[in-house]
Amino acid sequence: HERLSRSESGGSIDLGEYLRELTNTLSSARGDPMRRIHVEDLLASVEVDASLAVTVGLLVNELVMNALKHAFPGERRGRVLVELKVLPGSRLRLTVEDDGVGLALGVPREGLGTTLVEGLSSQLGGKPELVSAPGAGLRFVLEFAVSAPGSRGRAEPHAPSPKA
Repeated sequence: HERLSRSESGGSIDLGEYLRELTNTLSSARGDPMRRIHVEDLLASVEVDASLAVTVGLLVNELVMNALKHAFPGERRGRVLVELKVLPGSRLRLTVEDDGVGLALGVPREGLGTTLVEGLSSQLGGKPELVSAPGAGLRFVLEFAVSAPGSRGRAEPHAPSPKA
């Protein structure tokens, strides 16, 4: 919210930087003193409207928090990856995946989180693709259009640095 409020109303924001700050915050806020779960990112630098960044941020927040809460029960270790790629034709691909316990697809899910993910995906104009199997993690992929994104540089892998 702080980063978004710094951009002018109706202005643009670097979505990759915004998502990096968000994933770092989520990773730190979760409280994982044993460092069992690593949240990593591979994020392209792309300027988007602040309103689009809010929608994508809410979606990433929900997906990452679900992974942190449910994908690694007990003492299970693992990784959550958030990736943003710029595609041809003013499109972006958002991927959030984990190597946790996975879930059985095809089972109806009617919780608030499912409704939120579906609604935000629809708001972005995309249809999410979920790939999972029990014991094999979960992969969420969403492609969506943006109005003339300005891509700068390349996506760089990044893992949050441990706090001293």
